[in-house]
Amino acid sequence: MFNHPKSLTLASLLLAVIPLLTYSVRAGFLHADAQTPTENTKTEADKLEQLGVQQYRTGLYPQALQTYGRALELYKQQNNEAGIAKTLNNLGEVYLGLELDEKAMSVLQPALVLRRKLKDRVGEGETLDNIGGAYYLQEQYDQALATLQQALAIRREVKDKTGEAKTLSQIGAVYDVGFKQYTKALETLNQARKIQEAAGDKFQAVLTLKRITKVYTDLKDNPRALESAQLALSLNREIKNRAQEGEIEVLIAIIYFQKNKYDQALQLYQQAQSIVKELKIQLYAKGDVVKTISVPVGRKELGIAVKEFSSLMENGTTDLLLGTIYFDWKWIVKAANFSSIGL
Repeated sequence: MFNHPKSLTLASLLLAVIPLLTYSVRAGFLHADAQTPTENTKTEADKLEQLGVQQYRTGLYPQALQTYGRALELYKQQNNEAGIAKTLNNLGEVYLGLELDEKAMSVLQPALVLRRKLKDRVGEGETLDNIGGAYYLQEQYDQALATLQQALAIRREVKDKTGEAKTLSQIGAVYDVGFKQYTKALETLNQARKIQEAAGDKFQAVLTLKRITKVYTDLKDNPRALESAQLALSLNREIKNRAQEGEIEVLIAIIYFQKNKYDQALQLYQQAQSIVKELKIQLYAKGDVVKTISVPVGRKELGIAVKEFSSLMENGTTDLLLGTIYFDWKWIVKAANFSSIGL
């Protein structure tokens, strides 16, 4: 049995090949170390890229920026244009998550140029979608809609269903915030949600549910707003995205505020603020939900808020999460003029 001709042939081949390779034993397995330095660099860059995606999808934005930055340097060393374009696009997504629209544009535009050069239609649709998101943050709603419609056409052309749903969701947000076309917004968002549920895309489904919540909040339909927000929160806990958790808690707090449930609203804002501190990020700097709301608070809390607000004003900031709650800055200034506040 052991002297079978096929066994001897295989043994001869192995003896001929082994001297050409260096083997290392790791975890009980043989691995060939025959990769070139370029291949090793590409492998490392790809691993970093995948890690960055995981960090982004769990809300670890600062970490994702660092990881993508390292991947980008490695892709540049290889002159790997496809890798560079992908990483620039992904950096843009993180900047959008942080609502840093100018920084997002600074990496998304070159990503688009590269993807068009490479005739990467899937990538082109993806990057156009993100550029549309940047225009949305800049409140350039006409430009946002036009860019997103370009992205949508490409997504459908290449049969990218999950990408199509993501773009539809962004278009729904533009209809809501930019044009106050609430019925159209809900129709578009529900189209996106249906595709995302079928595809099992929980990450994007959470974003769509947040946008649906925003529409119902605008319509003062608190029961439906609360239902969609709670669905988003439940789904988000499955994917463990802490940044999204904080933003959804802000959404629910706004609903409680509208229902005059101030204690519950304040509690949720405090929970959101703890996430802000934990992740070292800022939620809703430009008001994806609302820029500011005012909540009746005690004399001590208002005094702290006014002092914090004054400090922020000196730095040119008027829209921020102040301590544990959003305050309408005009309301605070007006209130601060009353001697009964006792600052």
